[in-house]
Amino acid sequence: MISNILYTDIKEHFPLIKKFKAIDYKPEEKPLSAEDLRTLTGMIIHTSDFGGSAKEFEICQEWSRRVNLEFIAQYKQE
Repeated sequence: MISNILYTDIKEHFPLIKKFKAIDYKPEEKPLSAEDLRTLTGMIIHTSDFGGSAKEFEICQEWSRRVNLEFIAQYKQE
C-alpha cells in the first residue's frame, strides 16, 4: 500500500504508535477492521525502516547507499 510508505516518515512515529496501541484485537469476537490492518502493516513498514540502522555498520552503510540510490532514481523520474 502506498499509504504505508508514509509511515517511514519520522513525523508519523507518534501518531502511528498511538493508533497501534488503540487496536483492540479479539480474534474470537471480530476480525481486524480495514483501518486496524492498515495500522498493523504500517507498523511493520515503520519498524523495518528503523531496523536497517540497527545492523552492523557495513550492512547499515549498504542499506543507506541503496536507499539513496532509490531516492535519486525517484527524483530523476519525477
